[in-house]
Amino acid sequence: MKSSCFKNNCLYTGILALQFLVCGTVYISQAYLLLNYYPAEKVTSTIAMSWNYLAQALGMLTFIFLFLKVPKLAGNRISYAIFIAIGTIITAISLHSEHVIIILTFTIIYNFLIGLSSGFNITLLTKHIPKNMLGLAFGAAYAIGSIGTYIISVIGNDNFLKSKYVIIVYMFINIIRIFILYFSQSITCTVQDRPKVKSKYVIRNFSENISIYLLIVLMIILVNIIMYLGNTYQFAEINNGKANLPLSRAFYAVSLTFAGLLSVRSRKYMALATFSSLLFPIVTIPLSGDPAFASVLLTVTYLFLGFTAVFRSLSIMDIAAGDNKLLAFACAGLMMSRVVEATTTLFNNVIATNKLLLSIIFSVLYAILLLLFFVYIQKAHQSADSNKPAGEDKLLRLVQKYGLTSREKEIIELLIKGNSNHEIAQMMFISENTVKFHIKNLLKKTNCSNRADLISLYNAMKNYSILS
Repeated sequence: MKSSCFKNNCLYTGILALQFLVCGTVYISQAYLLLNYYPAEKVTSTIAMSWNYLAQALGMLTFIFLFLKVPKLAGNRISYAIFIAIGTIITAISLHSEHVIIILTFTIIYNFLIGLSSGFNITLLTKHIPKNMLGLAFGAAYAIGSIGTYIISVIGNDNFLKSKYVIIVYMFINIIRIFILYFSQSITCTVQDRPKVKSKYVIRNFSENISIYLLIVLMIILVNIIMYLGNTYQFAEINNGKANLPLSRAFYAVSLTFAGLLSVRSRKYMALATFSSLLFPIVTIPLSGDPAFASVLLTVTYLFLGFTAVFRSLSIMDIAAGDNKLLAFACAGLMMSRVVEATTTLFNNVIATNKLLLSIIFSVLYAILLLLFFVYIQKAHQSADSNKPAGEDKLLRLVQKYGLTSREKEIIELLIKGNSNHEIAQMMFISENTVKFHIKNLLKKTNCSNRADLISLYNAMKNYSILS
């Protein structure tokens, strides 16, 4: 069972990794091409960091809307394969055209497709990976994509990403993506498990945690603002051509992996590590602008950025994994990050000319972030220690930790009471084979070998909290 779960984790992590690899590399190739027509600052700040990021956010928002309205279409792997095919055509057009308007238009359209694909991939990962492994899977996927981008960039003495022949590599990667997708499952099974009417569990679970959800959203927004403002000078070195972006992003993989591993141990420790990493850019402001430190500072910056990347996405993925009604919003963390980064760029010129103003703004925002985190911890513990019946409390914690569906929750309730497959089938008015199917999924999600292990896991939920 554990071997099967490991293969399952590798499959969905690999699908997301290839998404990050091809999208991140195309993103850089298109930026290099636009440098032939626009100044470096306009390409990196206005186009890449504003227009493209907003297009990605719009793509993710579109996925959320489609998954809520037509889940069988939006959550289907065939739809995703079509996204990949269309994306390949758009990439080819943008990289081979000699008309700047066409290049720019198709670059933005491609980023919209990146958003759609990211929505599908992150939701797919949230659905099929156990909740306690989500951070590691996301961090590892992002890390593989960053390293892969660097490897492709060094081909031909760093000129391969700037050539039109790079489309061959993108086509090859996309073929592999479609091939691997064949072995995956769609997300539509989650929709089928949703109750026809609002269950008491869904209503209670959302209403009781609404204040916690709002705190998480505010923290994600603040983390992104602080991260971007703090790294204003480091990112400026990319515009000046003084830093090696692909090489620096390769070091991104270190913090992404470490953040993922830390999230398995404790979400709280991972959050604290994220907040600590935000202090680096403000401490190094005196060194900013010195060509001798440009590449070093940008590289070390990326060594810390991985914590932010994992925190902002995982915080929402955790919520979505614990409540099937919220699964559609799994990509909302990344979507909000793109919007914040795009809008924060507008204040770049004002802040970049005044280091004292930047330090003051950073300090105020950082203090607010720590205050929100303190309130979040208090509310999370209060939620975990609320006065519920012991059995119901443990069951809700089990559902939250492993992202169980409402149908799986009903079945595990009956399993705990000692009912057989035949008895469960009769009580739920479903076939015995359907019961076996759901039990198999339950064991797979929880890494249990048999019913006894599952009941032991249920009993161990007494000490589990939202921060574990």
